[in-house]
Amino acid sequence: MKLISAMIAVMLSANGVSVPDSFSRPEYPAAHAETIAAVPAQQQAQLEAKYPNFVHKEKIQTAKDTYEIYYWNTGDFDYTQFLIMRNQGVIFDSKKTGIRIEGGLKVNPVKNQWAETVSLRGQTAFRFELADNRPESANLLVEALNGRMQTTVHDAVNLEFRDVNNDGRKELLSAPYLGQMPLGPAPVSVYEWKNGHYVPNVAETRKFWESELKRREQAFRAKPSEASLDAVVSAYLLLDRRSEGLKCFDLYREWAGTTAGGKALVDKYYNYLNKKQYEIPLNWMKQAQPLSK
Repeated sequence: MKLISAMIAVMLSANGVSVPDSFSRPEYPAAHAETIAAVPAQQQAQLEAKYPNFVHKEKIQTAKDTYEIYYWNTGDFDYTQFLIMRNQGVIFDSKKTGIRIEGGLKVNPVKNQWAETVSLRGQTAFRFELADNRPESANLLVEALNGRMQTTVHDAVNLEFRDVNNDGRKELLSAPYLGQMPLGPAPVSVYEWKNGHYVPNVAETRKFWESELKRREQAFRAKPSEASLDAVVSAYLLLDRRSEGLKCFDLYREWAGTTAGGKALVDKYYNYLNKKQYEIPLNWMKQAQPLSK
């Protein structure tokens, strides 16, 4: 019986290696020494009363600006609309822009984090996780374009931000569905902003997976487990390198030899691969679709 990708994510922190189904949390830039003042109490009360059923406000400090996000809820999830302020001025109102969602979810319930903040192309962006496509994922991305905040993604997909080129800038990664074990990985593509949409970049996607394969092999060697082996074999499959992957299993048996049940585990995955017991979309890199907004 397959396990949803939440299980794939469990192995990441242990190995120090991320896989596409475990979305990283943002690291906020350092705040200014002189922090810009938050919204005055009177204005804050007026904003909270702007729409029915105010539920939450969160403050986000970047190196240049103070952002505050207000949330209201008339549904069954955490919120149904939101408003973004920057330095005490409204820059985005989901209701006024016509966004309609069944409900939004906290991106990190443990830390009570409602939105993820990230820098894309040198501008601040916000990711909002939606409940509209459950049990799969849906996301809304709002970012600065041409001097104003705009919706750049509103789609039933996973979103992740990662510096895939090691140039200090994060890129947008996306997959249309969650991965599963065994050997049903999420087909994650690297996206670029082009002609007003996020579109898949096949060359960058292949480079990403080549790098990911090396990283995952290191993780499996350091700590053999079913999750880490599944991640390695999945990378071979996503790169369409099944035959090459089959040749590596003698080495994987050696790496797993000191682990209880390690060799049996490697044999099991060899049989999966040898008998083609896996789920990989045909020609998936070239079939990846632009993201809706």
